[in-house]
Amino acid sequence: MSGVVADKKPWFGPKRVGWGLRPTSWQGWVVLLVVVAALVLVRVFVVGR
Repeated sequence: MSGVVADKKPWFGPKRVGWGLRPTSWQGWVVLLVVVAALVLVRVFVVGR
């Protein structure tokens, strides 16, 4: 399994202003989009009834 994780750059980093984290790599953006999509789907299919 050597070389599976070639890029050890963090997916999220500190914001310049305020609290929280922001995506710093494409993997972080993918995670953010998946979470937003999941929240939208829950809102549409569960809360919308």
